[in-house]
Amino acid sequence: MVSLSSRDVPLTQITALRLLLRLLLLSVCLLSKTTTVALSFEIPCTAIPNNAFMVTSNSTYTLTNCDADTLFLDLVPLYTGSDRVLENVTIRVVGGTVLARLSATTFTVVRNIHVSVTGVNVNRTVSVSSTLAFLPITVLDISGSPENVDDVSVSFENTTLSLQVSSAVPIRVAPLLHLIGNALASRFTDISISCRNSNLSVLVNLSIGATFFGTSVFAMVVTMIAMEHGLVYNVSIERITIAVVSSSVSSIISGDFSSGLYYRSYVALFLVRCTQFRGGSIALLKNFVFSSNNNVSYTLIGRMPRNSSDTFSVVSTSSFSVIDTLHMSFEGLTLLSLEGVCGGANCSVATQSWPTVRIVEVRGEASVTAILNVSIIVSRAKISTRTPRKAVLFKCSDALTLRNISVTINDNIGRFLSSSLDVAGASREFFLTEVSAIDNVTQLSIVVKRCSLTFEQVIDGGVSVLASVAHLADNISFATVDVSDVNVTSIIANGTAFLNGAIAALSMGTSIVNVIMETPSILNIGTNVHISISNCTLIAAHLAAIPLNAFVAVIASNVAAVNVVRSLSNSTIVVNNVHVTRSFLEAQANVPGSNVQTTRSNVTAAVALFDVLTAMLVESGSLSPFLPFLFSVSGGLPATVFHTNVTTTVTNGSSVLTTSSNLGDFFGLIAFPSVSNRCTYIVSDIASSTRSGVVGSVGHTTVINSIVNVNRVSGVSSLIVAVLGSLVFLGPNNQVTFDQVLVEATDLIRIASVRFALVAVSTFIEDERTMEPSLPPLFSMTRCQFRGFDAILNPSSFILNNGAPLLLLGCNLWDDAPLPPSKITSNLTLRRFISYPESSFNESVTCSGYTKSLTETQSPPAARDNFHTSLESLITAGTSSGVAIYASLVTQFGVVGGAIPSLQRAMTSVRLASLCTLVSDSSVINSGSGENVMSSDTSENPLRLSLPVGKDSLSYAAGASVGNAVLASAVGVAIHYLAKKQQTQQHHHKRARLGDAITSMLPSSLLPGSIVIPYIILGQPAISACVALLMSVDRTAQSVACGTLMLVCAWLAYPIGCVYLVLWRGRQGSVSRAFALQATRTVQRRTARDAKILSPGMQSCLMFLMTPLQKWRLHPGCSKRGTPERRYAEFD
Repeated sequence: MVSLSSRDVPLTQITALRLLLRLLLLSVCLLSKTTTVALSFEIPCTAIPNNAFMVTSNSTYTLTNCDADTLFLDLVPLYTGSDRVLENVTIRVVGGTVLARLSATTFTVVRNIHVSVTGVNVNRTVSVSSTLAFLPITVLDISGSPENVDDVSVSFENTTLSLQVSSAVPIRVAPLLHLIGNALASRFTDISISCRNSNLSVLVNLSIGATFFGTSVFAMVVTMIAMEHGLVYNVSIERITIAVVSSSVSSIISGDFSSGLYYRSYVALFLVRCTQFRGGSIALLKNFVFSSNNNVSYTLIGRMPRNSSDTFSVVSTSSFSVIDTLHMSFEGLTLLSLEGVCGGANCSVATQSWPTVRIVEVRGEASVTAILNVSIIVSRAKISTRTPRKAVLFKCSDALTLRNISVTINDNIGRFLSSSLDVAGASREFFLTEVSAIDNVTQLSIVVKRCSLTFEQVIDGGVSVLASVAHLADNISFATVDVSDVNVTSIIANGTAFLNGAIAALSMGTSIVNVIMETPSILNIGTNVHISISNCTLIAAHLAAIPLNAFVAVIASNVAAVNVVRSLSNSTIVVNNVHVTRSFLEAQANVPGSNVQTTRSNVTAAVALFDVLTAMLVESGSLSPFLPFLFSVSGGLPATVFHTNVTTTVTNGSSVLTTSSNLGDFFGLIAFPSVSNRCTYIVSDIASSTRSGVVGSVGHTTVINSIVNVNRVSGVSSLIVAVLGSLVFLGPNNQVTFDQVLVEATDLIRIASVRFALVAVSTFIEDERTMEPSLPPLFSMTRCQFRGFDAILNPSSFILNNGAPLLLLGCNLWDDAPLPPSKITSNLTLRRFISYPESSFNESVTCSGYTKSLTETQSPPAARDNFHTSLESLITAGTSSGVAIYASLVTQFGVVGGAIPSLQRAMTSVRLASLCTLVSDSSVINSGSGENVMSSDTSENPLRLSLPVGKDSLSYAAGASVGNAVLASAVGVAIHYLAKKQQTQQHHHKRARLGDAITSMLPSSLLPGSIVIPYIILGQPAISACVALLMSVDRTAQSVACGTLMLVCAWLAYPIGCVYLVLWRGRQGSVSRAFALQATRTVQRRTARDAKILSPGMQSCLMFLMTPLQKWRLHPGCSKRGTPERRYAEFD
C-alpha cells in the first residue's frame, strides 16, 4: 500500500552532484542556439517514493523494468529565467510495476511531448489523507496556466493498470492524461491518446468531511482522460484523437460522506469540457475523433449522493461555445456497462441524488453553443445501464444550433434498467439516442438497424416516464430517422403516481420514434422531417397505482411506434410491417371503494400525432380547478399540434393489439393531430386479427382539406374512433375512403351495448366543409365487409352543417350478405345525407356471396365471373397468338408473318382489358405468378425469359428485349445455314439423300435477309419492352442500361444496316455480286419557266427532293429467271 500526502515534497533527497550536473547540461543546451542536441537518459529505479528526477527539453527518458513499492516516479522539468517552454521530450516506460509521472505545471508552452507505456503491470492501493492539495494521479500532468499545448501523445500498450484509491479530500484521477488550462487565451492542438491490448481499472472510495464543502473546493474528477479549461475568454482545443483497441476500461466510484452530500463531481471515462464558460468568449472544440473497436469493454459504476444530478459517461464533451467536427465510433464486439445509483440505498429527497448515465454526451451551453458535424457509430455492442432517472446511449443537447448530426446504431443489444427513485415530481427518461436544440436542428440523420432493446422503469412518485429508441426534442427540421428490424420491450411499473396535495398525475410513454416539444409553450414548426420504421415490434406494459390519499388522479399512457407531439410541415411518416402490442395490468386505487376521481386515458397506436395529456386536461371538465397546477408541472399549456402537407402511411401488415376496455381509450393505426391541413393518411395492406381501429382522434381535432385512404385492410374493429373531443372536417377537399376493408365488431368499443363501425365516444363528428350541396360525399365505403355490428353510423355522434352527402356506399356486405339500408343508421334524418345505390343492385347476385376472408379476394361474384371470362379469353388468345408466332418463326410464312404485328396489338388490348377487370382482385394481382407483368406473354416473349434489373415488374421486359434478339439471331443463322447447304447441294451433282431432300424443301435465305421475318415478328414487342425499361416509373439504372443497349445495338441497328446496304452501297455498285440490282443515273428535264421563277439554290433543292436521280435495273449478266452462276443475297 502506498500512502501519499503533501508532506512528500518533490525534489527531496537529490544529491548535490546530480543537481549540479543537470544544471550544467541545461546551460550548455541554452548556449548552443545553432544546434539542438537530442539526448537520451535512463531513469534510475529507486525504492524511495517521490524521488523526483529532473528532465529537460530535447531529451528522451526511459524507465525499464522498474519494480518498486511506489505508484509513480516523478519527473520534474527544469527551466531557467523567463523561458517557460517544454518541448521535444519523450518518456518511455517498458516493463516493471512502476509508472513515470511527468508534471509540467509551470510552463506556458508545452509541445512535442510523447509518453509511451508498454508491458507494465501495476496493481496499487493508494490512500490520500492530506488536508492540502494533492497531485493528480496521472502519467502526464499539464496544468496551471498553459497557453499553447501542441503535439502531445500518450500510449498504453499491453499494460495492466489496477488502482484502488481511497481519499478524504477532493482528488483528480486521470491515469492517461490530465490537461487543465486556466489561461485567459489558450490553444490545445494535436493531442493523441491510444490504449491497445490493455486493461485499465480505477476504483475510488471517497469519505469527505463537511470541512471541504463550499465554493472554494475544486470539483472532483474521476476519469481516464481529463481535458478541461476554466476561466475562459478564448480557448481552442483542436485535433484530438483517442483510440481504444482490444482493451478493458473500467471505473468504480463510491462515496461515504459525513455530511451526506458532496459539492460537485464529474465522472466520465474520457472527459473534455469547458468548466467556467463566460458570455462573449469563444471556447472551440474541433476535430475530435474517438474510435473504439475489436473487443473493447467499458464499465462505469458510480454511487455518490450529492445535491444535484451526477452524469456518468463513457465520452463526455460539454460546455463549449462551438463544437465542430466530432466523430465517435464503437465498433466490433463492444461491451458498455454503466450504472449510476445512490450509495447503497434508494435515491430520495434525503440524499438529493438521482444520477444520469450517458454513453456518449455532446452538450453545449444552451444559449450560445453551435454543435456542427457530429458523427456517431455504434455497431455490434452490448449495452447495459442502470440509473434511477435517465439513461441515453447518445445525447446531443443544450445547444442553440445543431447542424449535420449523423447517428448510426446497428446490430446492438441493449438493456436499460431503472433503480428506485423516491423523489416526487421527478421524471424518468430512457432513450437510445436523444437530440435537442433551442433553435433549428437541420441535416439530422438517425439510422437504427437490427437492435434488440429492453426498457424496465419504475415510477416511485414520478410525474413522467418515457422510453424511446430515437427521441427528438424542440425544433427539429430537415431530419431523417430510419429504424428497421428493431425489437423493443418496455415495462413501466412498480410505483404510484406523483402526488402533490390531493392531486395525482402521471404521464407514461413508450415509442420507437418520439418527437416532442421539450418546452411545451414554445410554438415552432418542424419542416422536412422524414420518419421511416420497418419490420419492428414494440411490446409495452404500463402499470401505475393511485396514491391512497389522492382526491383527483390523471393517468395518461401512450404506446405508439411513432409519437409526434409537435407541429410539422412538408414531412413524411412511413410505418411498414410494424407491430405494436400493449398489455394492461390495471391498478386501481389502493383502497377499495375510495372516492378518487380518476381520469385515465390509454392510447395505443402505430402512429400517434397528438398530446394525450393536453387532450385529457382540456376536455375533462372535472379537472378544470386543477389545471393551473397541472400546467405548471408539465411546463405550461402545449401549443396546438398543427400538421401541414404531412403524409402518413401505415402498410404491409402493421398491427396494433391491445386489451383495453375503457371508453376513453384509443387504439388504432393512426391518431390524427389536433389540426391536419392538406395532409394525407394512407392505411393499406393490413391483414391481421388485432381488432384495433383504423384511424381516429383524441381531443378536439380539425381536419382541413385532407385525404384519408384506407384499402385492403382486414381484422380491424372500427373504421373511425373519436374520443375526448369532437372531430371536425373543414374545407371542400376532404375525402375519407374505405375500400376492401373487413371490420369485425368487438366488445371493446360500444355505446350503450350498441356496436358501431364508425363511432364517436361521448363526442361528435362534424361536417362543416361548406354549404354547397354539390360537394362529393365526405365518406365513401365500397367492397367492405361488416360483421357483428348493429349499425354503421352512430346517429347521435354526427352534426351536419351543410347539404352535401355525408356517406357514399358502394357494394358492401353485412354479415356475409348484401348490406340492408336499415343497418346504415336508425336516424332517418341522417339517411338523407347518405348516397346508396338501388337496393336491387345491392341485393342482387352482384353483391352476394363474398368470400369470408379478404385475404382470399375482395371482389364480388359478378366481378369474379367477369374475371373467369376474361381469363379464358386471355388464355385462348394467348394460346392462338403463341401458336401463330412459333409457326411464323419456323415456317417463314409471309402471310402469317405479316399478320403477327396486328395479332400482337390485339393481344395487348385483350390483356389490358383483362387487367383492368382484375385490378380489384388482390389475390390475382398479388399472386406473383408473373401473368400480369408486362412482356410476360408468349406472344411478346416466346422464350418467357426473365432477367433481374432491380425491379420485378421489369424483369420480363428485360428478358423480352434480350431473349427476342437472341431468338431472332438464332433463327436467322439457322436459315442462313440452310441456304448455304442448298447451294452446296447444287454444286455437287450427287445422288440425293433423304436429308438433302428435306433440306431443299425448308425455307432458306442468306444473312442479313434471313433475319427479316424474325425481326418483323419479334421486333415490335422487343422495342416496346426497351421503351418500358427506359420510361417506366419503376425504372432503375440496370433497366435503363439494358433498354438503351438493346434498343440501339440490336433493334435499331439491324434496319439501319439494311437501309445502308440497299440504298447506299447498292447505289455505288460496291456490292454488285451480292445484290441483284444496280443503280443508273436518270435524265433530268428542266423547264425554262422553272429557271426563271426559282433561284438556282431553290431549284437544286427541289430537284434533289422531288425528282429521282437514279433508278434500279438488273445487272447485265442476270436474266429475269436467274442463273445458277449468279450469287447474291436475298433481301426479300
